[in-house]
Amino acid sequence: MSTTDRGKELIKSYLDAVGSLAVDDIAPLFHVDGRLDIPYAPDGIPRTIEGRAAIDDFYQALPQMATPLNFSDYRIWALDEDGEYVAEYRSDSSFKATGAAYRNNYVARVTVRGDRIARFAEYFDPIPLVEALGGTVSPAPMEAGAVADGGAPDRGAIEDVLNKYAIAYDENDMSTMADCFTQDAVMSLRVQDGDLVGPFEGRDAIVKLMRDSLASQTDQRRHIVTNAVIRAADAAAVSVESYLTLISVEGAKLTVLSTARYEDRLVHDGGAWRFSKRHVQLDLPY
Repeated sequence: MSTTDRGKELIKSYLDAVGSLAVDDIAPLFHVDGRLDIPYAPDGIPRTIEGRAAIDDFYQALPQMATPLNFSDYRIWALDEDGEYVAEYRSDSSFKATGAAYRNNYVARVTVRGDRIARFAEYFDPIPLVEALGGTVSPAPMEAGAVADGGAPDRGAIEDVLNKYAIAYDENDMSTMADCFTQDAVMSLRVQDGDLVGPFEGRDAIVKLMRDSLASQTDQRRHIVTNAVIRAADAAAVSVESYLTLISVEGAKLTVLSTARYEDRLVHDGGAWRFSKRHVQLDLPY
């Protein structure tokens, strides 16, 4: 078995152990100085756990709180850098104190050193976790005059547009891509503190930008959108921020190309939510 395959098997063993709450099997998969990062953990759950002993203490308490997490649909890729991996998976569990179901999707960045995990960093939407634990999530404060008589939009409908755009690009579905934007939409990009690219004005110009970008690629892109936050909303318009992790798959290699923040405005147009303005603030060039 190759080093890469051994790393994948190690990650699978970790997911199997956590998913089944075989808690005695989890900590031994880490180096003595291993680290577990949960950056989006809600208050009350540690965001960084350092050392095998502390990781063991953390997981030993989990069966008292939750039923088995039943991780499934594993997808594990090795990155170009030796010992670096990205994993996707999902959970289906419940919390004992509330009886509430808990389901979520995850992305993890994993560092393997030798035959042990050196770092496991897990990213997920914290809102389902907070709600399953019996908490509530209040919307961010609205801008002055943002709330209209019609009430706030459905969050799921807004997230559908964010995800529809991502999948449309990855699958070269320009018809769906066009449907994500209003006729007079505007899009712009910036890499770090560099010059503004654009604006690209109008649906046709934006779709042409996407077509040209796809034509220059030889790889398969995966746009992973997370951490969507509605900053302001009324019945007709919504301001949203979200994160992007951009992954390239080519041959047998997976590479994280960049991360970014989307800054969007969506309006209710023709019976559907569509982007009227989209800005992509990239953290790294690619």
